[in-house]
Amino acid sequence: VYKRQGTGSVKIQFQKPEKIYLIILFALFSAISEELVFRGYLLGVFIRNNQKNIGILVSSIFFTLVHIFNPQINALAIFIIFLVGLFLGLVTIRLKTIYFAIGFHAAFNFLGTFLGFNQLFQDNKHALLKIESVSTSKFYLGEMNDITGSVIFSILLIFFIFLFLVREKLPTMKAGRLNI
Repeated sequence: VYKRQGTGSVKIQFQKPEKIYLIILFALFSAISEELVFRGYLLGVFIRNNQKNIGILVSSIFFTLVHIFNPQINALAIFIIFLVGLFLGLVTIRLKTIYFAIGFHAAFNFLGTFLGFNQLFQDNKHALLKIESVSTSKFYLGEMNDITGSVIFSILLIFFIFLFLVREKLPTMKAGRLNI
């Protein structure tokens, strides 16, 4: 048990994960299906009509709407999910493929669930860590320890979105070499 004075405590227990293949299936299925719908189809329609910016915004809004019924959702988590949608839309347009978006989404889902941060499963027997928050201030790490609803994750996303919007040329990979 880890405890910080004045803010409450976080109870962390290690447990043996059961049926890890369920986490993998959840991570892959949700990432592939959501990215095909939001970045593949919906954003693709706007790209074909030369409306990239509107497409990023619309696909991010719909991506957010799909997630508002998740357990333990709060206003900050909704904002962050919207930022994730913006980020993945920008990356998809920049790289001209949805493979990164699928990989990022799947890795995010897998790690969040496997490490016990994803609150979609109330009693997650599939996680390596069982995390319970009894904190009086959940704002910084997210409601119920869900990293999606954290200020730290928000700041990182805003930083990466800023990089995509401000820099004219981001590093790219060509023939296995990083071009800056």
